[in-house]
Amino acid sequence: MRSERGRMFASFAVRNYRLFFIGQLISTMGTWIQQPVMQWLVWEWTDSEFMLGALTAVGSLPILLLSPLGGLVAERFEKRSILMVTQPLLFIAPVTLAVLMLVNPQAREVWLLFSVALFSGTIMAFDV
Repeated sequence: MRSERGRMFASFAVRNYRLFFIGQLISTMGTWIQQPVMQWLVWEWTDSEFMLGALTAVGSLPILLLSPLGGLVAERFEKRSILMVTQPLLFIAPVTLAVLMLVNPQAREVWLLFSVALFSGTIMAFDV
């Protein structure tokens, strides 16, 4: 039994894989936090089921439509280089939104949330 576990976690012996795993874990948690917060904001600001669904669609459609292109990019370029571009971009969008909300709390513009969702979905198509 011990040897099974040793083989299952053998990848963690590689430093670069550990760094990748930790980075992806942090990135995924950020996405898990970002999505419900943006959905909550849309609901609070508009009280509209349609807008809530539209936000989810705007964030998901780029992933659906652009993932084949992301696959082509992944075949042509080094995957590490792709991640070095996509991960900071995925970080920039929600941070920009947060800064805008902190600097000007009256800037309750739904289009900002839709822009972040569209941008994040587009980058996610290449990150995945």
